[in-house]
Amino acid sequence: MTGFPVSSLGSSIGTVVERVDLSQLVSENCYAGLLNAITEHKMLVFRGAPLAVSEFHTFARGFGPLQEHALRKYRHAEFSDLVWLTDVAEDGSIDASGNTRATTWHSDGSCTQDLRELSILHAY
Repeated sequence: MTGFPVSSLGSSIGTVVERVDLSQLVSENCYAGLLNAITEHKMLVFRGAPLAVSEFHTFARGFGPLQEHALRKYRHAEFSDLVWLTDVAEDGSIDASGNTRATTWHSDGSCTQDLRELSILHAY
């Protein structure tokens, strides 16, 4: 029981969460429902308008403290506990290394003793 509608993404993992506005403060009951849905479906997809970085940060922190990336260059300038992946270099050119990092599957933090329980990605 999640408290909000979900729809399957297919026969494997994942579900689409409907009628949860992540740009607004999410209630504790909603977070509990999201954790239940993660346990059941392993991956949640939220479709809709992109979030401002501050809105994403607020939503992510609702699950608990965030971990800063071990490498400072991947930390968001305003929110150091968010990882910022981009394929655009500071001068506006394409950063080939950043493109490879952003498109290749990996697990951040696997070298730490305090392993993450979940990851939240926001793409736009």
